[in-house]
Amino acid sequence: MTRKKRRKVPADHPADLLQAKPLYVTNLGAAYVGDSRDLLRLLPDHSVNAIVTSPPYALHFKKSYGNPDQAEYVDWFLGFAPEFRRILRPKGSLVIDSPNMKLEELEKEYILKVLNFTRWQKKRSSELLGINASTLYRKLISYGLEKPGKNGPGMSEHDDELHEGDEHAA
Repeated sequence: MTRKKRRKVPADHPADLLQAKPLYVTNLGAAYVGDSRDLLRLLPDHSVNAIVTSPPYALHFKKSYGNPDQAEYVDWFLGFAPEFRRILRPKGSLVIDSPNMKLEELEKEYILKVLNFTRWQKKRSSELLGINASTLYRKLISYGLEKPGKNGPGMSEHDDELHEGDEHAA
């Protein structure tokens, strides 16, 4: 039985970013098989120029690959956002191919989740979102987002779960 040698790649090759075994390597990059959430965590901060993704569609029926249902789709996809933000370089790009959601809907939901997480502290929210306060203010106006009352339209029953054990969030 012969062992395949790992292909020689330049020192700055993308395959050197992950401490995981690629399925295959070319001069231009590498392909990995695994749970993307696990693989994203292995990437160093600000190491990626572009993320191009085509997430599973939110279908009415479950598929063998485990697609999220329509009611959970946006929350499921937003779970990737912190890692996307962490690994993207400051001028990096995120490309999402999804016929099920518009970018504006995704951005509005993400802003709302961050605002609810910070209990509507706009300065902290803008820092977490990576935008300045005036941009956040413009987006709040354009999306018609206002600070809700307790469990009002901007806050879901699950948002308080984000604060369990976090006395410093407020």
